[in-house]
Amino acid sequence: MTWHLRGFASVVVGFLSFAIGAAHAASKVEVLVPDSASLIYLTVKNIRHRLDTGSAWNDVSSWFSSGVNKTVVQAIDLDGYADFAMKLRVNGAIVADLNCGNVTCIDNPSGVIFEQALNLPSLSLPDVHSVLVTSDVPGMIYLNNEYTGKTSPATLTLPQGSYKVGLGVSHDNDPTATYSGTYYESSVSLGSKPVTVAFDTSKLSPITGASITKIAILPVKIASSPELDALSRPGVLTQAMVNKFVTQVDATRTKWFKPLSYGLADWKVTVLPMDTTVPLYSQQTSSIVDMAGAYVDTAKYRSLWSSYDVVLVLHSSNDAKGVEISQMQPRWGTAGDGRTMSFSSAVWWASIPSNTPVTAILHEFQHTYETPNRMAKNYIGVDGLHGAEEHGYNNFPGGNYDWLYWYRNFIRGQAGEDSSMRSADTGIPPPYGAPIQPAPYYVGIFKGIHNHLAPQPH
Repeated sequence: MTWHLRGFASVVVGFLSFAIGAAHAASKVEVLVPDSASLIYLTVKNIRHRLDTGSAWNDVSSWFSSGVNKTVVQAIDLDGYADFAMKLRVNGAIVADLNCGNVTCIDNPSGVIFEQALNLPSLSLPDVHSVLVTSDVPGMIYLNNEYTGKTSPATLTLPQGSYKVGLGVSHDNDPTATYSGTYYESSVSLGSKPVTVAFDTSKLSPITGASITKIAILPVKIASSPELDALSRPGVLTQAMVNKFVTQVDATRTKWFKPLSYGLADWKVTVLPMDTTVPLYSQQTSSIVDMAGAYVDTAKYRSLWSSYDVVLVLHSSNDAKGVEISQMQPRWGTAGDGRTMSFSSAVWWASIPSNTPVTAILHEFQHTYETPNRMAKNYIGVDGLHGAEEHGYNNFPGGNYDWLYWYRNFIRGQAGEDSSMRSADTGIPPPYGAPIQPAPYYVGIFKGIHNHLAPQPH
C-alpha cells in the first residue's frame, strides 16, 4: 500500500502483523530514572532515546527487537552538577542499576560524564526491518529529527514502530560561502515488512518556516562610561551605521542562516526608533556591551520581550568623529537567556561592506537557539556553540570559509561527537584534530529549530 505523507513522499508500508505464542511471551523492558540533574540517553541498536525522569517505571519495549540488542547508557551534565541514576529491568528482573555512587562519573561540564554498554538477555520481541531511503538527489538522512550520519540512498534497520524520516538537501560551497538548503519529511509506520521512502524533490514542496524568530533592533545613540565621560568621548551611533547594519543582518539571514537551517528557520526583523535620550551606560568601559539586558529590562523597554523573541541593542564604539574607541572591548555579546544581545559598530562599520553577511551576527543568533534547546533537554554537544575545537574543528579542513564549516554542521545537527570529548573547562586537550565521521552520534541545535523552540519569556 502507498501512503502520501507530509512532503508528499511515496512510502510503501508493511503493516504490523506478528503473533507470540504462550511459550514465548513478549519481553518487557522498563527503565526508571528518578529526579536527576543529568540528561540520560539510552542508545539501542544505534538509535538514541532520551530517558524522562519520574517515579514510575517506563515501558520502553518498543525500542528493542528480537534477540540481542546492542545497548549503551549515557549520562550528560547539563547544569554543572555531575550526578545521575537509572535502573533497567527485563521481565521484572533488574539488569542495570547505575548511579554516580556505584560507577565512575567524570568531571565534564556540558558533556558526557558516564557511558557504558549494557549486557541484556536475548529478547522475545518483533524482528527489526529495513527502511530504504531513496531520493532523486543525494541528501542527509534524519530519523526523528536527528541526523543519522547517512546520505541517501541508504538503508536504516529499525524496530517495528512509527518514525519520522527527514531528508536535508543542500549545496555547500564553503570556500565562497554560498549555500542552499531544503528539507523534506515523511512519516513511516514500519511493520512486519520492509519499507521504502522515496523522496522525489522535483515534485515535492520542502518544509519552510518551521521556526520564525522575531527580532527587534534597538539603536542607542550614546554609549558611555565614567572613563569616556572624562574624555568627553562617548560612542556615537549614526543612522548610516544603523542602515548598514540592517543590510548585513539581512544578508546573514538570507545567504547563510536560512540555507544552513535547510530553510526551516528564519528571522523577522523590526528596526525600532533610535533612542537619543537614554545612553547605554556602564561603570567599566569594557563592560558597556554587557549592559544590553539591563537597558532593556526597564519600564521603557521591558514590554519589548512580550512582542519579540530577541532584542538586539545596537550601539557605537566610534566617537563623534568616527574614530574607533579602543577601550570598548569586547564588541558583541548575548545574554545567558538568549533573548538579549548587543553589538557595537566595531563589528561591522569599517571592515565589512553593506549587504554582506557577518560571521559574528551568525554566531550570536545561534545562541538564541541554545537556551531553549537546553531547557527542552535536547543535548546540543559538549560546550555547545563554543565547542568547535572540542569537536575537531581546528583548521577548517577543505578550505572552508572561516567558522562556517562548524556553524553549518552545528545548525544542522551534524557535528559528530563521542564520549571522549571533554569540555574546555577541564583543561584536557581535544582528542581529535579533525571532525569525526562517522560518529556514534551527532549534536547541534537542529532539533530546536525543527520543533520551533522559541526563546523563553521573561
